[in-house]
Amino acid sequence: MKIKVVSAIALLLIATGHCRAWEGNPFLIDIDNGVSSQENENTFAPMGALTSNYFDINLDASPGSRVVGKINFEGNRRPNNVSSDLHYRIAESSGEGPSLFTIENVRDSKGRLFGQLVYQSATPLEVGAYPLQVVLMEANQAKRRYDITVNVGAETQWQGFYQRAFEFMQSSKRLQAVFDFEDSEVADYIAELNDNNGAFTGFEFYHASSEGERLDIGARQLAKELTLAAHQIRALAAALGDSDTYGPNGIPEERANLQHALYLAVIRYVEHFPVRDFANTLTLMHNMVTHQWRFTDPMSSTGLMMVVDMEKDIASGDSLAIKAKERFHELLQIAFDLPYKQRRPKFNRYYLPNDLAHSPGSWADANRHHRMRTWVMMAALWHDYNRPLTYQRWWYRDYPPFAKQNTTLLPGWEPKGSLSDLNTWLETNARYAYKYGQAGMLPDGTISHHTGSRQDMAFFAYGFEWMTDTPFSAMKTLADTPWKVSSQPYNDSSYFLTDVYPALLYKGGLDFQVSGRSHASPITEVFGSTKMQKGIASILEAKSHDTEIKNETDLVTLGDQLLNQTHEKSASVAFWNSDFLVHRRGEQGSPAYYMSFKMNSSRTLGAESFDPDTGYHNGSGILQIKVNGQEYSNVMDSWDWHALPGLTEELRVDELPMKSDLKLFNPNHYSGVASDGDIGVAGFKYASEAPYNSASANKSVFFIGDAAYATGSQVSRVKNEESDEPIITTIDQVEWKSDVTYQIEGEELETVEVGSYVDQVLPVRGTAWFHQGDVGYVVMVSSAVQTNVMLRGGDAVNSTLRGDVPVIHLAIHHGVEPQANEERSHYRYVAIPNVTADQMPSIVTRLTRSSTLIADESIHGMYQHDGANESIAMSFFTAGEKTISVPQGNPLTVSVDKPALVIMNRAQSTWKVTVQDPLHHVDKEAMEERGKRFKFCVRKGKNEIVVSVNRALQSGQYDYPRQGRVNTNTPSQIATVSSDDVNSTIVFELPDTTDSKDYAGKEELYVGMPATITVRER
Repeated sequence: MKIKVVSAIALLLIATGHCRAWEGNPFLIDIDNGVSSQENENTFAPMGALTSNYFDINLDASPGSRVVGKINFEGNRRPNNVSSDLHYRIAESSGEGPSLFTIENVRDSKGRLFGQLVYQSATPLEVGAYPLQVVLMEANQAKRRYDITVNVGAETQWQGFYQRAFEFMQSSKRLQAVFDFEDSEVADYIAELNDNNGAFTGFEFYHASSEGERLDIGARQLAKELTLAAHQIRALAAALGDSDTYGPNGIPEERANLQHALYLAVIRYVEHFPVRDFANTLTLMHNMVTHQWRFTDPMSSTGLMMVVDMEKDIASGDSLAIKAKERFHELLQIAFDLPYKQRRPKFNRYYLPNDLAHSPGSWADANRHHRMRTWVMMAALWHDYNRPLTYQRWWYRDYPPFAKQNTTLLPGWEPKGSLSDLNTWLETNARYAYKYGQAGMLPDGTISHHTGSRQDMAFFAYGFEWMTDTPFSAMKTLADTPWKVSSQPYNDSSYFLTDVYPALLYKGGLDFQVSGRSHASPITEVFGSTKMQKGIASILEAKSHDTEIKNETDLVTLGDQLLNQTHEKSASVAFWNSDFLVHRRGEQGSPAYYMSFKMNSSRTLGAESFDPDTGYHNGSGILQIKVNGQEYSNVMDSWDWHALPGLTEELRVDELPMKSDLKLFNPNHYSGVASDGDIGVAGFKYASEAPYNSASANKSVFFIGDAAYATGSQVSRVKNEESDEPIITTIDQVEWKSDVTYQIEGEELETVEVGSYVDQVLPVRGTAWFHQGDVGYVVMVSSAVQTNVMLRGGDAVNSTLRGDVPVIHLAIHHGVEPQANEERSHYRYVAIPNVTADQMPSIVTRLTRSSTLIADESIHGMYQHDGANESIAMSFFTAGEKTISVPQGNPLTVSVDKPALVIMNRAQSTWKVTVQDPLHHVDKEAMEERGKRFKFCVRKGKNEIVVSVNRALQSGQYDYPRQGRVNTNTPSQIATVSSDDVNSTIVFELPDTTDSKDYAGKEELYVGMPATITVRER
């Protein structure tokens, strides 16, 4: 029972004429009323402007054919106020228009008024434009005059749009039928619908006509029935396109029978659907009323399958077809329904209460790409350029909460006409967040969708689809039409792909920590050659002939590189809005690697999970080291998801919970990232309010040169004291590709055969190194204390999903009950990519001679020197000072006056100094009072960090550039250096609430931006 999809043109050919059969139609008003238009036409009636004004007709139209596009009375959204005395007439004036067209006044069952133009002359039409003047009359008094133009061409705009909308439907799985009915099954359903006045048997909702009766059914059952009935209707409509009996080339009588049954089904369905105040109904679960496309996708695509025959039936005066069309209009208004709280200016996700006109606006999130499917279907189903997609009152300029600031829920838009409305939602596709808790693109270049509890990262699920795919398939339906989309949305998405994704894609795979709910999808590892290719193509194929994508060459080049697996990039990037740091190399022949560190905080969380088996610990300090690119993707089914790389937590053996169920996260504000382009640093306070989590810790990672240096302190058990499982810090859990080689404190080399069973806890005093695959690991321990290293592999690994690809797991074993002030609550280790086991002894020697790795209770750091060059990166969890011994030189002392991340990178006699505020200038008291809904609160007033160093630097005032998506200088971005012959003080004036103008109201998202200046020594 395969569905064969036929061309939309075949459906159009079914309309074999546009005969006038208005007689007896109860929805028409006689336009003549026995009164001469010359007597009543007031030539001094004021001119009006229709909100949407497009009309056209086929060149080969026969007399009686209807013009596409009705005159929509501007008061139709309030039908109770539309006077029954109102009607339209064509003014008698010069030109051919009045002699070629008449106007019929059409009323729907609610009393709305429409003017339907009809070609009524035997004079053949010619390609071109026919001007008309239409007068709105009330009784015998002219109220308004409108100049309109009827366009004549070989094809109407609607015909072209319908064809493209049909192709859009064919390419969208959610718009297609989920059931394949045989013709015999269709016949049975036709009989069933005819016998039951449009109802399918076995559904309770057909017998519920009130809110109370629907409540009795139960929200879950009602949703199931409404969804199933919608899909059954959609499957029947599919027969109109592919059936031997009911399709375009089938039996006309049987096709008409099916169309009639579908009219009954649509009418009956809508009569019992909770349309009224749908978004606030108690009869359905919240996620059903906010995810309306579960109902509107199958029903709107049903309408598209029916519309050609339905318009012919309406033109013939078929009252059932007219009623069914009205029911489509009624039902699909839920596609623009909003819960009450989402229409209030204080709804943080969408609005800026004090500046509504500059808000991102309603539905500024990735679900736009879901909504877009229905909107395209609606625009085609309306068969009227000038009818708004919605009459819902809150989208109009007089909606009270927004009217006070002279704006609307989507700033600058109120419904006008179907295709112009569709255009507006596409023009505004890219949304830019102004503060935490809002979805969209953030200043650091990341993108969020789910922001109810914390800010997420959505570079695969949600975000990618939002910025490519469906919206651009929708733009393609408008390409090279009067409603074509401007170049701006194309550029928004193109820059998004070319500016950010190159840093996140390695060997064709997307970092699973930025992939959202698709983090465990097998597509993630081939994202570049699959999803990115499709996304780039969706943008390029949707262009109009004059669309200008400014970086189209870069976009095409990126696509080619990903397809050919030649994409490389060297960068160190701090995504401060998302607590995420990337450090990678690979250009110009250098050995390639990719390293990243993802944290969480009171602002951010890790990739969401709707599966209890995976993803619970995403974002909890996950440190990845990639060389071949498949170190993790190949073994996700074999992983122990309790012990993700970099995580410090109890090594539990029970079932992981659903993160989305608990909705309890890290309460700590301290989490920051900084980079000067060469060196990266990240630090955070790990903890969780969730009862499942047991540990807390201060954690930092320093990316310097070709290595990742990881430090931790105050590792402690804070919950689940009754457990006898240890707290561990996973150094790595990775595909086991080669024998493990290790050496502890210079003793004999040990080797563990790949894939074998190993489960050891190794005591280390001093230094130990391990090697597997392409990566070496060095554990650095003070000789005065002992650190235990856990080595597990093969069947010793507790595989969550019971995969069979061998895994090696290396971890610091902190014991069952580590306390924050104990030696075992600290750790220091290094991961080095692109090395062999034979190189490891010399690497250890070099590290011990040239590097100092610090893991104090409240200060972490990494110092490295190389001749005339030296670097230090530090995480200060509190204000403090640290002195570091320097070979053949004065000790280096660095201090800060508040928690901060600091990088000082010296090359010859020039220092590059970077700082970041890991607290993001948080107002801690306000955060305590913010309530359950996520909202980040920034302190009022100045945000400064003072760095002091015992080195003499050039005094002066220095500008620092803006980082992230917009790289511009801002007057407030300055640092002042004061120095004597020995010491220097640097005052960094960081973004804060006093800089709102400089950051266009987005200062809350800039307070955590790193600042870098370059200063010469004195």
